[in-house]
Amino acid sequence: MTERPLRATYRLQLNADFTFADAAKQVAWLARLGISHLYLSPVFEAAKGSTHGYDVVDHTKLSTVLGGRAGFDALVTTAHAHGLGIILDIVPNHMSIADARNAWWWDVLENGPASHFAFVFDVDWTPPEQQLANTVLLPVLGDHYARVLERRELKLERDGARFVIAYFDHRWPVAPRALGSMLKRLSSLSERLAFIADGLAELPQSSLTDHLSVERRHRDKDVLFELLGELLEQHAPLAKAVDDALAALSDDTTAFSEFLDRQNYRLAFWRTAERELDYRRFFDIATLVGLRMEDPRVFAASHGLIRELISTGAIDGVRVDHVDGLADPAEYLQRLRALVGGASIHVEKILGFDETLRPWPVEGTTGYEHAAEVTQLFLPPEAEDVLTRRERAARGDERTFEELAAEARKQVLVELLAADVNRLTATLVELRERHAELRDYSRHQMHHALRALVAAFPVYRSYVAPTRGEITDEDRALIGHAIEETKKSEVEGELVDFIGRILRLEKKGELEGTFVRRFQQLTAPAMAKGVEDTTFYRSTRLLALNEVGGSPEHFGLSVDAFHELQREADANWPRRLLSSSTHDTKRSEDVRARLVAMAWHANELPPMLEGDIDGPTRELVLQTFIGAAPIGEDRLWPAVEKSIREAKVHTSWTKPNAEYEAKVKAFVHSFDARPLQAFVKRIEHTARGISLAWTALKLTLPGVPDFYQGTELWNFALVDPDNRRPVDYALRARSLEAPAPPLREDELGLTRLTLIRRLLTLRRERPQLFTGYEPIQSDAFTFSRGNGGLIVSVKHRPDVAHFTPGNAREFFSSELVRIFTRD
Repeated sequence: MTERPLRATYRLQLNADFTFADAAKQVAWLARLGISHLYLSPVFEAAKGSTHGYDVVDHTKLSTVLGGRAGFDALVTTAHAHGLGIILDIVPNHMSIADARNAWWWDVLENGPASHFAFVFDVDWTPPEQQLANTVLLPVLGDHYARVLERRELKLERDGARFVIAYFDHRWPVAPRALGSMLKRLSSLSERLAFIADGLAELPQSSLTDHLSVERRHRDKDVLFELLGELLEQHAPLAKAVDDALAALSDDTTAFSEFLDRQNYRLAFWRTAERELDYRRFFDIATLVGLRMEDPRVFAASHGLIRELISTGAIDGVRVDHVDGLADPAEYLQRLRALVGGASIHVEKILGFDETLRPWPVEGTTGYEHAAEVTQLFLPPEAEDVLTRRERAARGDERTFEELAAEARKQVLVELLAADVNRLTATLVELRERHAELRDYSRHQMHHALRALVAAFPVYRSYVAPTRGEITDEDRALIGHAIEETKKSEVEGELVDFIGRILRLEKKGELEGTFVRRFQQLTAPAMAKGVEDTTFYRSTRLLALNEVGGSPEHFGLSVDAFHELQREADANWPRRLLSSSTHDTKRSEDVRARLVAMAWHANELPPMLEGDIDGPTRELVLQTFIGAAPIGEDRLWPAVEKSIREAKVHTSWTKPNAEYEAKVKAFVHSFDARPLQAFVKRIEHTARGISLAWTALKLTLPGVPDFYQGTELWNFALVDPDNRRPVDYALRARSLEAPAPPLREDELGLTRLTLIRRLLTLRRERPQLFTGYEPIQSDAFTFSRGNGGLIVSVKHRPDVAHFTPGNAREFFSSELVRIFTRD
């Protein structure tokens, strides 16, 4: 295998409009830029219409829409010919169930617990609700079940020997035994049909999961369906009679409802998922079902293609999506390391303030914390009070970010994740019969205590491993903190203490271990939905801080603290990714730099916008416009609409408030932007300097610089889908050789492009310069690498002076950043 050192990654978002072939067309100019690895969004077969690939339906197949195996192999060949490697984004936590092409899930729906793939998915086959035993609850209907049934929107249909329940574009398999019972009514029409119907009706029940019963069920079922297909194909009158019977059954709501009750799934109104669900999902998305990746069989089945691509040298590494969703991240990463060998592994891990990455066998994180830390480094302390007072005036109260976040976490646990809290409560109720200390607590008390405890958890999750009996002091401290915070609210203190003993493995057992696993898999969604996807849209002190991995409750980071973070990274994670914009950032680095420049001029900020909508939304519009200007309503309104729905104060995705949204849209259309445009013009030079300094730091600090598509030039992108708009790659390729004008006149971003290319060339030609890390005492943020061979000085405040080293050549110089080299 040709060695391709990991120097710099370039993230490409693949979709139907940007395929493997389109990616291959960018390889040549990216190689000239100095990129070492293409970093691809998920490439496995995804749900129909997917725009991102995280909704995988088949882990064994490369996406047909993107170009299939042939297209991928051609991309690999092109990349390798130009010296570029490939890193894949993989999704081990969940799969999409919105598409019948998910063969594993289809088999589960057809056969229930007797499915060959029942072990793959995190489904509760014995939930507290007896009517759901051995049944998957599918909250997919657009209205209440009875209304849907009455309107005859559900149909029983046939395609050859494949019988399905149809609901508009949705299809689900029919349980073989139920189909056999229905076909028996037509037995008089054909002896062969009678034989097949009897055979299907007498298959082992789906609740029988012993090996012999499962194998007999599947063997006989497959043979019978093959015979049925041949029979109906050969006898058109019989096929018509069957189809007529299906139509008649569909039209008889009473009989059809009874038929639906015999399936291995239960169709329900989509809102049912807010309160009731018998499988783990990704956050609050019911069409993304959790995988039991802790089972070695699931790992093997879902990683076979990854193993092949690694072993053949097609790819050089992987990025692991949502590692916190897994039951045991450490165990998974150990298996993954064994599978990929020396290939790179980066994990999408969102670290809390002062939280460090666990000692996993990985290169590091995907770099969210880097973007947050450099933003904090550049914040002037004197702006904090000004911006805090402005936010509180807009909102009309003095709640802190921590208070807003606590309220939001509690809200999402009630409104979005209640079904997940109920699953956890059911486990604790089951434990009640095994522990006398729990005997007198009601389900309501347990539910209330668990919801409060999850809401109080200070970071995304702990990493207790009940199957191995492992718990770290860090996890004990996190659990202890959450318990003490929870007991400040109106809960039963002794109950919370006992739950804490289970979480700390002081009470052991298989069910206790299940409880610990489920608790840890719930705190991450609660934090993500409550803070990242709610509070970040409510807090308007400085939108630049409201990013994945950010800690908006803090304002500013000292030079010494930042130096210490880099020392730790150099010692522990020298191959971590350093990102400044990603497909997940709510505002690109240039938008955030503009907002940090706004903070540098906080006392000159235009007054709050006038209007008949709430203050926080007016501030949201103001800062969004300042950050992204020039911007038209066609981009501004979708970003504002998403923000107010995510905030869940006046409107939301599940309960949109049309009247409120119309008022906000009218405000976006009519507010006077002229004062904001004038302000942007005054701060633009500073904003460009800050953004350029961030680029320099990403390219020189310990780690591997990661570039999100299109950000090598100025890029003022907002939350998705805005940050996934098509990129003008031809312009970028043409601009590689173009001379950069003075920064004040650089409307395109050629200064950044030049800096990137020069530093990536230096990383390739003199890699020894990018080792080690030594702080240099200076007014500006200054450090050296490579035993003093590389020196970087960055003005992180407007009033500090640059550091000028002796006996060094100036490599690059701009207003806020100077770089020097020595032989």
